[in-house]
Amino acid sequence: MWLAVLGVVFIGLGLAIGWYGLRPLVVVPRVLGATVEEPSAVAAGDEFVVCRGTVTADRNGDRTGTVAAPFSGTDCLGFEFEITERQPSFIGFPWADAYLDDGVATRRFRLDGDHGSLAVDPDGRRFRWIPTPKPSP
Repeated sequence: MWLAVLGVVFIGLGLAIGWYGLRPLVVVPRVLGATVEEPSAVAAGDEFVVCRGTVTADRNGDRTGTVAAPFSGTDCLGFEFEITERQPSFIGFPWADAYLDDGVATRRFRLDGDHGSLAVDPDGRRFRWIPTPKPSP
C-alpha cells in the first residue's frame, strides 16, 4: 500500500518537474506555424505575431531611449537577468544555488519594416528577438 502511494508521489513529482522544464517550449509550434507579418499589418488586438524588421529606440513618450545593461553597460532596449550564487550545502548535496536577485527592464521601441513601422511597448510581457547579422558592405 505505502509503496503504491510513494510510487504515485514520485510519478506526480516527475510530471511536475517535466512540465516546469518544458513549459517555455509551448510557444514553439505557434512560432513555426506562423507567417511573418509586415509591422504595418499588425493590429492592436493581436496577441501573437511574428515580425521581421529593424529595431530602433522609440523617442516619444515615457520609457524611451535605451537602458544600460546591468553587467556590460552597453545600451540595449531590454534585458532580463537572474543572479544566483553557488553555496556549500550541508544536507547531502555538495553545492546549492542560492537566489539573490532578478529583474526585467524594457524600453519602448519601433520595429521598422519594408512597408511601415510598428511601435512596441513590451512592458509586462515577455519578448524575444533573435538578432540577425548585418550584411557586410
